[in-house]
Amino acid sequence: MRATFYVTGCICCCALTVRAEDRLLVDADFPGGNIVVERIDGNDVWVHQDQRDTPQFWFYWNLRVRGAAGRTLMFHFTQGNVFGPRGPAVSRDGGQTWDWLGLDACTDDSVTCTIGDAETDTRLAFAIPYQAANLGAWLERRADNAHVVREVLTRSDGGRDVPLVRVGCVDGSASHRVLITCRHHACESLAGYVAEGLMARFLEDDEEAVWMREHVEVIVAPLMDVDGVEEGDQGKLRAPRDHWLDYGEGSLYAETRALQARWRDNPQPVNVALDVHCPSRRDTRIYFATGPNSAIAENLTSLGAALEAVQSGPLLYEPGHDRPYGQGWNSAATYAGVQSFMHWAEGLPGIGLVATLEFPYASVGEEQVTVETALRFGGDLANALARHLQGAGRNR
Repeated sequence: MRATFYVTGCICCCALTVRAEDRLLVDADFPGGNIVVERIDGNDVWVHQDQRDTPQFWFYWNLRVRGAAGRTLMFHFTQGNVFGPRGPAVSRDGGQTWDWLGLDACTDDSVTCTIGDAETDTRLAFAIPYQAANLGAWLERRADNAHVVREVLTRSDGGRDVPLVRVGCVDGSASHRVLITCRHHACESLAGYVAEGLMARFLEDDEEAVWMREHVEVIVAPLMDVDGVEEGDQGKLRAPRDHWLDYGEGSLYAETRALQARWRDNPQPVNVALDVHCPSRRDTRIYFATGPNSAIAENLTSLGAALEAVQSGPLLYEPGHDRPYGQGWNSAATYAGVQSFMHWAEGLPGIGLVATLEFPYASVGEEQVTVETALRFGGDLANALARHLQGAGRNR
């Protein structure tokens, strides 16, 4: 977590002091925070996102405002437009709950936010955050559940535990195994809620969930760039390469080395490997991208049909948006000289399907992405995986 923080206050005479809580503070000194404050003049704040080691424009930012109760502030982003289709995400209770401020609050590269009279800690961010604390709270609530096992994949280069969570049939007898990874790009926060919703679905009481727990082990690496997530990095396009493209010889990062070593040293079969991402900042489609192995890619037809059939929430996947290898960004040019997670996962023992799932930051079609709708889509994805695996007995 790296931060810049500015304080403004006016002391009119030596007998008057400005209390700390009455000073306007704009900073990023919290997990996931990212902002550079250039200057503050009254209610106008000039800022830009901290690119760090992402050498080209990317759009992630996450700031905190204190000492502004009752004021209307305008934030001017000086390095270009950094708003998605619903404007910034806003939290008025210190990051506990989130909503969307709306594009109506945005004018060109600026956004206006009125701070409530009782607000002491207001957050504005490109998208709804998901931090290690979110995962920790979910795990704490399930600490006594025999179908949830928390492990440490490795220690990150920054000295943090890299979590690995196993859910479902965790006693070694699973007929099927599914590997889920998230946050190869630190900024892609909504992926965390999809994974959490998927894991939670395995713990419900209906017949389908019971089948999942008896037959399927889901292995989830939800914070593959845990340092970037906690420090508020862009992560995407990190130089000299980001975590997603770090699966060739000479991997740079502790997390990617450890994930590869887990299957090199303990080659348990994996039937499905899904890497969950968020697409470009205004993309509003849920879609899958597949790797270069055409035989493996063909199995997406089964999972896609299952997801179409079982999805019950408002955020709908449509197979026509899928991006097979060789189409758009998912082409040989992207992978020149590097190897992605998908390329590596296609070589896992027992693998039947590998795909990248792109889940939008703010909107799917006209529907709003919220914590609740993202969790629900994760549950739908779990149901689809169960149906896919039930029809894929040959992969056992």
